[in-house]
Amino acid sequence: MFNFYPYTENREKFCKTLMDSFPFIKKETIGKSLVGRNLEAFTIGNKSKRIIMVGGVHGSEFLTINLLFNFLWDLCLSYRDGSDVAGIKMKRYLNRRGVTFLPCLNPDGTDINLLGFSSSKGYAKLVEYICPHTCNWQANARGVDLNHNFPANWEIIHHQEEVLGICSPSNTRYGGKSPSSEPATISIMNYIISNDFGRCYAFHRP
Repeated sequence: MFNFYPYTENREKFCKTLMDSFPFIKKETIGKSLVGRNLEAFTIGNKSKRIIMVGGVHGSEFLTINLLFNFLWDLCLSYRDGSDVAGIKMKRYLNRRGVTFLPCLNPDGTDINLLGFSSSKGYAKLVEYICPHTCNWQANARGVDLNHNFPANWEIIHHQEEVLGICSPSNTRYGGKSPSSEPATISIMNYIISNDFGRCYAFHRP
């Protein structure tokens, strides 16, 4: 198993190793975060019939990023070498159905959580003001919780936030001034709609 936080200084080296080892992976940049970090997707298998798995929605959930990169690595080994994943040789299945991995939807929040408020660049003063102890940071650099920013039931969730007294940028649970206000939210929505995925799985820590 890797122990790899892909949005720290090791990410470029790791992604190069991944692509050099498995040239059959399709890598795409589907958009950029608020601060300008790439949102990167990796696809293995049938590109016309696939599902998508998303991690790193919250800044504190970097373990889900590791989970998805490890699973991607295992699938690639099975596809290339014929090794087993949970007792199954995956190449035949992946030729029928593909999997796209978006290991980190919230690279800004991940870096804030791991590296501190200065990693949020132009938003550093805001982040420091909201939450000096960034190990508790879940939102993006603007203090918007991406998990609350999608348009599905946004008004209901927004009312629940107000009941809890969360009415402005916060380290968690603030869904923004309007639905789909954040670049990462718009990017993943457009990507999923344009590719017609059969299913979308979002991974969160307990």
